[in-house]
Amino acid sequence: MPIVCAAISEPFTRNTFTILASYSNKRDGEKLLFGQNFILKLTDSTEEDLYLRSVTPLIDDTRGPGEHNRVLLSNIKDCYCLWKVLLCNKSQRFESEGTPVPVSDRIVITHVMTGECLAVERLNCQSSIFGVECGISVHTYRDVNKRETPECHWMFVTEKVPRGTAEKECK
Repeated sequence: MPIVCAAISEPFTRNTFTILASYSNKRDGEKLLFGQNFILKLTDSTEEDLYLRSVTPLIDDTRGPGEHNRVLLSNIKDCYCLWKVLLCNKSQRFESEGTPVPVSDRIVITHVMTGECLAVERLNCQSSIFGVECGISVHTYRDVNKRETPECHWMFVTEKVPRGTAEKECK
């Protein structure tokens, strides 16, 4: 099942994920740390658990939006479901390693197996009942200074986001 993204901060079944520990020595419910591997599970899946997953396509495989690696919901829980969070500010990433990830701050989510970022494909959008939705892929968009561009910026939201938080710029 392909994944799309809309600029909606209200929780719905289709946009609410649970962060799971990736290893048995970590317990679910502990704070997520920068650089720590984790799994994203759709919170309310009807029949079976569905995980955010991206596999590098073979030559004859289907590619995602923008011909980049596609992101799917899958019932397979393996190494292709592993993600990690990096600080948005590249100059402070080393110092932030191992510290708790704050909610409502801009972050970069990286796919562990490819090293590429979870990204919004702004050129692959369509209208739906949820508003304008854009495709999601695993691809790192960078500017001339090799910083990730806004297509790669995400935010973990656990409550209503205060006005002005989303406008912070990453350096």
